[in-house]
Formats: sequence, C-alpha cells, structure tokens
Amino acid sequence: MIPRGVLALAVALAAFAPACSAADVRPDCRGQEAVFTLAAQAVPSATLLPCLDSLLTGWEFGGSQIVDGAFRFWLGSDRAGFQAVGVELVAECDVTGAVEVVPSPDEAGTRRFEKPLSLAPFAADRYYRFPGGCVELEYRFGSDDSTLVLEADQAISFRSRHELVDRLEDEELVLCGAGAPECPGGD
Repeated sequence: MIPRGVLALAVALAAFAPACSAADVRPDCRGQEAVFTLAAQAVPSATLLPCLDSLLTGWEFGGSQIVDGAFRFWLGSDRAGFQAVGVELVAECDVTGAVEVVPSPDEAGTRRFEKPLSLAPFAADRYYRFPGGCVELEYRFGSDDSTLVLEADQAISFRSRHELVDRLEDEELVLCGAGAPECPGGD
C-alpha cells in the first residue's frame, strides 16, 4: 500500500509538471508573463530572458520547454527546416572554440560569441553571455542558405528580468533571484 503522503505528493507533482515544462508556450517579448516568470524561476541568476519579437514570413514558433536550470524554445522555417534554430537560456555556457564578436546595438549588455560548424548544410552556434546567464542559439539549417540567419535574428530578442520583477511587484508577487530577494537555498 502506498502511504497517503507519498500519494498526495505524487498527485501534486503530476499536476505541477505540465506547468513546469510549459511546452508550446510562445515567449512573445510583449506579453505572456507566465512563461517569463517560469523561465526566470528556472534560471534565477539570469538578468536577461530570450524572447520572440516578430517572425518573418516562412518562420514559425516550434515549441518551448522550461525545466529546472533551462528555458528552451525553437523556430522552424519553410526554407531552413523544422527546428532550424534552437534557443536555450542557462546559467552559464562553454564558449570553447567560439570567437568573440561585437554585439549589435539591440544586444547591449551581452558578450557575443560565434562558432561556425558547417557551410553545407549551414550549422553554427552563437552564445550571448551576460550577468547570471547565457543564451545559446543553435542554427541547424537543412540548406546552405546562411542568409536565413539574418531572418531568424530579427525574431530573437531579450527581455530584462528586472522589468519582470518590477511588474510582478506591482501585482504584489515576489520573484526571487537576480534583481530580487535571494531564492531559498541561495539560488
């Protein structure tokens, strides 16, 4: 027989699990507070959160996943392929083999690293390091059209965690971590 406390915990975890994974919740830069709150809780040290600005014709949001320690989403393209661009937020990343380049003006506050992997089909990794976090973009195109990187880049942006913390405080909610009270356990 399963002890009542264990069963209650299992039921609670099962009910909570879908909210933690947040599959297929689109991280629009101008909305969806819930997805960013979960992402900020997944990587509480991160001061920036990746988001989608607007997708050009031929690109689509492919899905998302939020787990302890990471927030991921991906984009598909009618020309670059299914899951052509993966975006992942983590606390830190290894940029070994990548070259640091100057970030564009809309990437202020980050250090950008590029790591080309293949021209045909096109594959590359890009890393954005910033206080408390790192966003890795994995470009895995089904073609050799590297100009599609420019289209994908127009869709991907960053949202300040500080703004999210402030907005939640206005609603009398507390988000722990960077720019807020320390999380229980020191994260």
